[in-house]
Amino acid sequence: MKKFASLLLALMMIFALAACGETSEPDANTSTAPSENSGTEEAYVTITITADRASDEAQMLMVNSIVERIPAETNGRVQVELLAPGTMGSLGEMTEGVMYGTLDMAALPDSTSSPYLTRNLDFLNMPGLFDNYDDVEEILGADGWLGEYINEVMEESNMIRLGLCDNGFRTVGSVDKPCVELSDYAGVKIRVAENQINIFEFQELGALPVAISSSELLNALEGGTVDACDQSITNYVSNGIEGTVHYINLIYDRYSSSSLCMNKDKWDQLTAEDQEIVAKICSEAAQLQFEASRQIADEYIETYTANGTWEVSERSASMDAALEEIAVKVVEEFGDLWDPQVVELINEHL
Repeated sequence: MKKFASLLLALMMIFALAACGETSEPDANTSTAPSENSGTEEAYVTITITADRASDEAQMLMVNSIVERIPAETNGRVQVELLAPGTMGSLGEMTEGVMYGTLDMAALPDSTSSPYLTRNLDFLNMPGLFDNYDDVEEILGADGWLGEYINEVMEESNMIRLGLCDNGFRTVGSVDKPCVELSDYAGVKIRVAENQINIFEFQELGALPVAISSSELLNALEGGTVDACDQSITNYVSNGIEGTVHYINLIYDRYSSSSLCMNKDKWDQLTAEDQEIVAKICSEAAQLQFEASRQIADEYIETYTANGTWEVSERSASMDAALEEIAVKVVEEFGDLWDPQVVELINEHL
């Protein structure tokens, strides 16, 4: 690789010097590289990609697959540069980066991206949309009734959605007592994301929701600021609280999805042939992440249950009934903020 990089750099310097005598300006969006098949020069595009943190095994599996496969399967016409995970700022800043082209590709949580997009995706935070992973893939996949809608919103926001990624179903982790039945939530101080729908849901359950950032969660649980938290299974470990919570209820009230997105301007620089190749690779890499994320979550449940750290319970019948009622109330309370087309589809689904 070092020899190839040196050769590539030398060739680029030669091309730059040769171009000094030309009257036309080179295209700032493309460079030149040797074709392995013909030995001639041809335009190539470099895509930058990153992850929000290196500790996310499933996401890094996806990113590394993209980094390795795209240059190989486009015969070098499309290069991929991996930027160090965590160096492109918050997830919101990464969303803006992909929209405006300072970053070309990343997996962006749909609910986190919502404030930056042309349309409101906050409805993805409501309970009752998904019962299981089959629902998720059917509804949020590229051809699903919500997947098609998100595709449109991303393209309006100058991004191309290339795959569905997994952030997991939400669960409730508590310190001193299990939260299984509806009555268990009365007066419980529970950490939630700073989202009005999440806050509304837990207020309706009788809990006392507190919006706290993930970085402050461990101290909040240990210090008694909150008694419980709303997390996906993998986030207990990534946030370092797996040993602090003792009871995990698989409430699965909401699902957290991400979209693997690419800047549309950079996408348009690709030839039709390379767009097809990149789309296929990214779709397969996202599926790899989706499956790996689920497997890691299952392994965490098995490991921490077996060693006595967690006591895990399923969602109860009383919670089923309560969440069905809350889903309807969420649409009544927040539906005016959403696209009427989505509200109609959600009402049909509920």
